Amino acid sequence: MGKTIENSSPEFRRLLIISNRLPVTVTYKDNELLLRKFNIPFPSFELFRLLPEKWYQEILLGILGADLIGFHTNDYTQYFLRSVLRVLGFENSMGEIVYKNRIVKVDTFSMGIDFKKYNNAVYSKKVERERNKFLKVLGKHKIILSIDRLDYTKGILNRLNAYKIFLQNNPNWRKKVVLVLVVVPSRIGVEHYQQIKKQIDESVGEINGTFGSMDWTPIIYQYRFMPFYPLVNTLQPF
Repeated sequence: MGKTIENSSPEFRRLLIISNRLPVTVTYKDNELLLRKFNIPFPSFELFRLLPEKWYQEILLGILGADLIGFHTNDYTQYFLRSVLRVLGFENSMGEIVYKNRIVKVDTFSMGIDFKKYNNAVYSKKVERERNKFLKVLGKHKIILSIDRLDYTKGILNRLNAYKIFLQNNPNWRKKVVLVLVVVPSRIGVEHYQQIKKQIDESVGEINGTFGSMDWTPIIYQYRFMPFYPLVNTLQPF
């Protein structure tokens, strides 16, 4: 997903955006757009203060170097404002902090999707064809759908373990339910993430080997990016 940011206001020369998916720092300098990613949400003060004192002071002061600071959720915004107050003693008025004789604006900018694009696609012929193919293969089963990028925060291994326990404790559901597991590649080449993928592969193989039969596979597993129309197909009830 791409996003274009235009420098329409010369007053704002530094813009910081922190979200749970695409955090960036944008600095305007000589008509150039410089970006830096942070890739973490802002923690509560109770967690933030566990850092060494010098670190959390410098982190806050560094962020306050921006003119506009945006967070993905209101919770993250409030966590940041509370940390600034407790650590640096700077109060805010409606999200505005006076720092070094200037005003730093802190606000929430929620992420979203192109609703019309997804809503209209549901009724398209391409999605209808995807739906027919899906039902032809799995129409007689109850479907549990899981789509996530490869990340340790997504709980994919926990989900697989829960499904395994479900099949162990409810043998009457065997051959009646299928888990469709789609894992989207992420941070390819990073050793820790490759280890997670290896564990997922092994868990899927163990469950299918333990409970599967010639006419039933408990987990249909795909490790790939999902194209737009197949993705939209999975977002509607079956």
